[in-house]
Amino acid sequence: LKLKFENDFNEDPAKRNTTYDQDEARKAINKLLITNTQKAVLWQLVRKDWKPYNNLFDKVVGAAVYNRQYSSDDELPGLSLPELPDLAG
Repeated sequence: LKLKFENDFNEDPAKRNTTYDQDEARKAINKLLITNTQKAVLWQLVRKDWKPYNNLFDKVVGAAVYNRQYSSDDELPGLSLPELPDLAG
């Protein structure tokens, strides 16, 4: 799945597994059946240095994620990803 996602990001085979630009990220994320808020979070996490005012899905959510990346708080109020069950048994 990770390789497919990376290949969806980079239509140019020469760039695959190296770096993604914002348009490639938008195209790949738009293929996912998730909310715009989730897309904004995912877009912001693709590259830590992307500024939230460029977030193509939600600038406010992008700013919250961006600020969280540079803060020391343990919680991000209002935004959370679902927890997966521990399958290692």
